[in-house]
Amino acid sequence: MNLPLKKAAIKLNELTACEIVAAIDGGRTTCEAVVRACLEHIQLREPAVQAWQYLGREQAIGQASALDKSGMRGPLLGVPFGIKDIIDTSDMPTEYGSPIYKGNQPRNEAACVALGRKAGGVLMGKTVTTEFANRHPGKTKNPFDPARTPGGSSSGSAAAVGDCMVPLAIGTQTTGSTIRPASFCGAFGYRPTWGDLRLSGVREAAGSLDTLGLIARSVDDLALYRDVLLGVKPEPVPEHTGPLRVGFCRTHVWPQVEPYTQKLLEGAAQTLARAGMQVRDVELPVLAQLRLRNRTPLGQDQRHAAREPVEERSRMQLRALSRSACVCGAVPARVYGCGQGLRCPAHRVGDRRSAGRT
Repeated sequence: MNLPLKKAAIKLNELTACEIVAAIDGGRTTCEAVVRACLEHIQLREPAVQAWQYLGREQAIGQASALDKSGMRGPLLGVPFGIKDIIDTSDMPTEYGSPIYKGNQPRNEAACVALGRKAGGVLMGKTVTTEFANRHPGKTKNPFDPARTPGGSSSGSAAAVGDCMVPLAIGTQTTGSTIRPASFCGAFGYRPTWGDLRLSGVREAAGSLDTLGLIARSVDDLALYRDVLLGVKPEPVPEHTGPLRVGFCRTHVWPQVEPYTQKLLEGAAQTLARAGMQVRDVELPVLAQLRLRNRTPLGQDQRHAAREPVEERSRMQLRALSRSACVCGAVPARVYGCGQGLRCPAHRVGDRRSAGRT
């Protein structure tokens, strides 16, 4: 006789943000219980994953306990979250992934941190970043295979979410620093339209490109977090009707992709098509132009952003890979403007194509 297998109970640290809020609102758990469950999992897994630059255990428990006693209700009530360590926090150090800022304690708090706490979220700590969100990697390992990269620069945020240490984390993105590590670590990554979310209190990498980046384990959580950071009433993601449309873009660098990876991507497209989705090839020729023209304004922006630590701290303490972005020569204004001018139409094309879609 074959007995049905009993489904294992989901642990509190494995719940999504939406599930946590619903469970607390329904009296099935507490803010403190959720935070303690996440901390227990972090204690177990952090030696292998190394997602955290700073972990505020007592601070998080204290905040969660205070929320339980206050009777507060909010869209992120009791939801633990992590913050990339280039984002200022008034009660935790912010070291920008660099030894020259070891122990640095900002006086003020970034807008995204304050908004998360105002909504009832519990800040657990600061997640590992590459140095100044640039090239030199941090200590974080891929939670699914420590021999592989977690991606960067928001490596700690992606690994913490992917490993169920927290359901939400904030990274940043200049070129691919949120969507790349999120995909490497089995999470959902969202890069908003430039200027959509406030960057107050976030260290600049390249101001004309920088955005916050949201990382979660569900699309519903991304939508919830985005609404919180926009300061609007959260709205559930509307149910999709009709077949889903998927575009498969083989970019100008497709010939450089390893055959193994090409086969995986093409297989994924075929799997989606068999599942009933409308999969079609798309072309984005502007990407080839952007790749060439992007280097000039990106390098110039990074040079200006890095000037402060180079001049006010110590050039010799900068690691070699980060230093290369700091000491590059200035470019003429007309060259910088040309690169920016090409990017602007591309932003407008992307905005038109995504209008009205989530």
